[in-house]
This record gives sequence, C-alpha cells and structure tokens, in this order.
Amino acid sequence: MDLAKIVDMHIRMWSPREILGFGLLLLVVTAFLYRQVRRKTLFLSQAISIWLELLFLGVVFSSTVFTRTESPLQFQLKLFWSWEIAIEGNKEILVEILLNFLLLVPAGVLLPIIFHGTVKPRYGWLIGVTISFNIEILQLILHRGMFEWDDILHNSLGCMFGCIIMNRNYKLKASKKIKSDIKTNT
Repeated sequence: MDLAKIVDMHIRMWSPREILGFGLLLLVVTAFLYRQVRRKTLFLSQAISIWLELLFLGVVFSSTVFTRTESPLQFQLKLFWSWEIAIEGNKEILVEILLNFLLLVPAGVLLPIIFHGTVKPRYGWLIGVTISFNIEILQLILHRGMFEWDDILHNSLGCMFGCIIMNRNYKLKASKKIKSDIKTNT
C-alpha cells in the first residue's frame, strides 16, 4: 500500500472548527513565545522551534488520531509482532515500520534547538515514548486505529534518531567555532 492510499483511507480533511481551534492555539502560543523572546527568557531560535514543534505535533496527532474515522477496537500487545511479519517478507509491514520510525524524527531534530544545546539521546527517546504513547492510547480510547507497542518503539527510536542527528550538528558547529576562535587568538 502506498502512502497516498494510507492517507486517503485513514485521514479526513480538517473541519473549519478544527482549523479555527488549532489556529487560535497557535496564535496564543505565538503571543506567549514572542513575549518570552522580548523578555530575553528564550532565544528566537528556541521560540521558533517550540512553535514548529507544536505545529508538527498538531499535524501528527491530527493525522494519527483526530481525523481518522472510527473503527472497531483494535490492539496488538505482542512486542515485535510487526518484525515477525516483515521478516516473513511482508513489504507493506516493512514500509509501515519505516514510516513509524520516520514519523517523529522531525520532533527529535527540534529538541536540541528547543533546549538550546545537545540533548541526551535517552531524553529524546523518552520524549518520543511520551508522544507516541499518547497517540496510541488516544487511538485505543477513541477507536481511531490500532494500539501497538511496536509503533511506540518505532516512533520513539525515530525521535531519538532525530535528536542524535541534531546533537551531531551542534557538536560539529561547536568544534568549528573552537577552531575559528583558536585561529583568531593566534
């Protein structure tokens, strides 16, 4: 199944009410972040990253929970069940595993910017677990998809991976700055 079919099958368009509600939330957060930047309690890059994280998570929760059509209660409590099927040669499940991994990579990339420095990968993983668990529990409660431990694992690893990528970028930037400072002082 390709990505377009998955989107068409599971996701409906946002209603005007949902767009208005989320838009108002973004507006309030924007005003708050602007105030924090003006007070110098946040750097502009942090404020922009927080805003982007909220926007991203709004789209993620919308597409994985709120705009999905209601379905019968579904859950899979066996850990690594998707890998067992993927190893048997099911390419659709392998694509789902990859998409679940990639889902929270952007959230992980933004974390070091939000916290203005490197973030330990285990915290990236923990934040990924928290986000993904909330998605999965809402899917279970609202009957909007299947609760799966595997999804939580894959999403969390993706968030941690995104965090590691940005941490490396921060370290590379810091090492270039140190080299530049050394050249300037000599």
